[in-house]
Amino acid sequence: MAEAHNPLAATIRMRKEPSNPVEAFVKKAMHIWSKRQPELAADVLSPDLVEHTWGVTGIAEIQEICYAMHDAFEDYHLDIEDVISQGDLENGKISCRFKATGKWVNAYCGVEPSNEYISFPGVLHWLVKDHKVTDSWIYQSYADAPELGYAVLKLSKENGVFC
Repeated sequence: MAEAHNPLAATIRMRKEPSNPVEAFVKKAMHIWSKRQPELAADVLSPDLVEHTWGVTGIAEIQEICYAMHDAFEDYHLDIEDVISQGDLENGKISCRFKATGKWVNAYCGVEPSNEYISFPGVLHWLVKDHKVTDSWIYQSYADAPELGYAVLKLSKENGVFC
């Protein structure tokens, strides 16, 4: 008998345990996505955060994207590959290379699922002030699901926002 899907069972992995406050901050921030805990957003995101790539502003819109991703991808989790920073959490920049994976089981951005495990490697860049992300840019590859990548791009351009 198959085990029931538990969205809170999603994981976040780093190649090593955080060795400094910036790496610990990245791990905490990524829990918003990996453990479907958008309520943690206020701990790490500025209320007026601008996600430039997706064209969204504010915590509520980030939380909506988080729920949509977890609804579409079973066993969703993140691997943090690298963290590079300049400055500190008071006033700095953080870049992170990551890989998101999950089984695509429900429609996402208007595209029907493949019911296969797919991988979304990506890079994000944050501006951080007073221990909060104020600006974000995220770039992901949709090589495992090009039809999804095209849909995300098309909807983003048509609507001026992430789907």
